[in-house]
Amino acid sequence: MLLFVFVKILSLLLFVKQFIDDNPFIACSDEVTYIKKELIGEQDDLKLKQRAGVVNMTIRECRYFLSAKLSVPDNYPSDAVRIEIGECNVPPDLLAVFVGQAQELARRCVTPPIKPRPKDPPFTPSPSLQTVACLLANDCLRHCVKQKCHLCGKLALPDNPKEVVLDTDADMHVERIYCGHLFHFKCLDSFIKTPPFKGGKICPAPQCSKRIYHDKWVTTKNTKLAEDRWAHEEARKREVSEVVDFLGL
Repeated sequence: MLLFVFVKILSLLLFVKQFIDDNPFIACSDEVTYIKKELIGEQDDLKLKQRAGVVNMTIRECRYFLSAKLSVPDNYPSDAVRIEIGECNVPPDLLAVFVGQAQELARRCVTPPIKPRPKDPPFTPSPSLQTVACLLANDCLRHCVKQKCHLCGKLALPDNPKEVVLDTDADMHVERIYCGHLFHFKCLDSFIKTPPFKGGKICPAPQCSKRIYHDKWVTTKNTKLAEDRWAHEEARKREVSEVVDFLGL
């Protein structure tokens, strides 16, 4: 009798294990439902590979698109989803930022902080599929395509992706600062190098008020030093202009 019960239980456990192996989306069914209903529009594509536990999505906004493959690991949600980017016409430097942010968010879902706050509850891994999908679809692609340069008021990215400027020193190259706002290189360069400098340069986007940080521009809290640099550059420009006028060039 005991042997019969043991065989039945074992058979049931094997059935459940096989069912879970064949249906890896069980662990993230709510997240998959959210992606279907809230993230995927009529212009987008979503393909689910049930047995492989893979979510293939292509998000489109205006004439831009981003394809991503999100793989759900066997030990989900203790392990984070794996992210692979497929075809995409987003500028490479912006895409690198998107992917880096997505990977970091996925890591935070499953890795305890190095220095937890004293009042924080014990760390437990959290699902990362929906978090990553939302970041790539909404915060990255859709938000960036619609974003304007807050200095000139024009769209940061051109309407036609083929007209994206890849030269990082060109006037219309798109720069992304630490707070996430986009600017044209010429606009941001002029803004950073023009007074006032007191307290550092602050992002001009409405209700942002965060200090500007960017690898291309080394800002300083030394107001006098920044003003001296600006005055020196303006004096140099006047000298060049006077020479040009004198020579009649």
